[in-house]
Amino acid sequence: MKLQTGDIVLVKGNTPIISRLINWITGSDYTHAGIIVADGLILEIDINKDLAIRPLKHEVYDIYRYTKGLTSEQRTKIIKQAIRRAKLNKGYDWIHIISFALQKIFRISATFEEVNKVVCSEIVDNIYNDIGIDLVPNCADGDVTPEQLATSPYLKKLFSCKQVA
Repeated sequence: MKLQTGDIVLVKGNTPIISRLINWITGSDYTHAGIIVADGLILEIDINKDLAIRPLKHEVYDIYRYTKGLTSEQRTKIIKQAIRRAKLNKGYDWIHIISFALQKIFRISATFEEVNKVVCSEIVDNIYNDIGIDLVPNCADGDVTPEQLATSPYLKKLFSCKQVA
């Protein structure tokens, strides 16, 4: 099946520290998220990479698609927003990750984040909000985890991929 602009990539990570931390915080195997900009190209940010459009090279991931389908105008806007946001971004938002951990430990609902910095699932949520679609209605804009994207009633899992490294 061909990937389409707007498809969401949810990754089952294997990095020793950050993947385990995100597993613990979310209770999910999904530790990373990105959004397809064009077939084979993903917009993503990671702990050691700035927000950018790059080739999809993850080893184990699932592809999710918006259940109602996207219009050509929405797909075009996703591409434009991906380029715009990649230019504006100033790096990975560690404060937001710490905020997720504090929410889990202390059962608080406060969220802390740095301006022009994002985490992976936040960028996916923000881009969908840019085109008028709220994937996780019970969460503040951008304050979502990969697991919340996976369980969104507005997304369906299309397929899983396991590439041999």
